[in-house]
Amino acid sequence: MVWFFVGSPTLIDVFQLYISLVRFVIAMSGILIADDNRSIRLLLRSFVESKTKFAVCGEAENGTDAVEKAQQLQPDLVLLDLSMPLLNGAEAAVVLKRMMPQTKIILFTMHGDNVGETLAATAGIDLVLSKTDGIVKLEEHLSALLTPMVDAQTATKVPLPDDTTPN
Repeated sequence: MVWFFVGSPTLIDVFQLYISLVRFVIAMSGILIADDNRSIRLLLRSFVESKTKFAVCGEAENGTDAVEKAQQLQPDLVLLDLSMPLLNGAEAAVVLKRMMPQTKIILFTMHGDNVGETLAATAGIDLVLSKTDGIVKLEEHLSALLTPMVDAQTATKVPLPDDTTPN
């Protein structure tokens, strides 16, 4: 969004700019980080804010706190630790997906190999990443999960030279 003013901006121009900025901020809810280890939360926040195009909208120190903050902040994605007090990451994911089915969930855990695909799918977890090697590919996974999908109703099929399927 780029605004240019010729001469002095009018009150209407300023108001329209303000409304556009509010819409932009609302549309970019960001990422909620939930981990009981403060150092891990700080590391993840630092990584997301310095190495990706995404913003962190909040932090939670346990599963219950994650659910409450997600309700308030309406994040686009929740990065959950599996082993947290009060509600573990899988339990929090179930609650979060019921409340906000469009929100993406990454389970970020030391026990990545031990989390079965069935548990992840049942809990509504979009991706399980191991803490030991997941940070290296975290930016790639965040981009894949948060890049807006093309609306299938407005998309137009462009045929390839050897494509014989009808539009």
